[in-house]
Amino acid sequence: MLGDKVMRRVATTVAGLPSELALQSVEAQARSLSARFDTEQLADPKKREKLIQRYLVTASSNGFSLSV
Repeated sequence: MLGDKVMRRVATTVAGLPSELALQSVEAQARSLSARFDTEQLADPKKREKLIQRYLVTASSNGFSLSV
């Protein structure tokens, strides 16, 4: 997930992690992300939809551009 620019932004936004996370080692980033974001939720369509909605609300309230 950390290797994909879009998925990384979605996961870190939903998890509430700061952009400064990128300054840490990949291992530390993975630990931080896995502590706050369960990637298995993406497999369940209902949970995935909730995550998408949460991302959209959080990103728009933070002034992120929602374009890919």
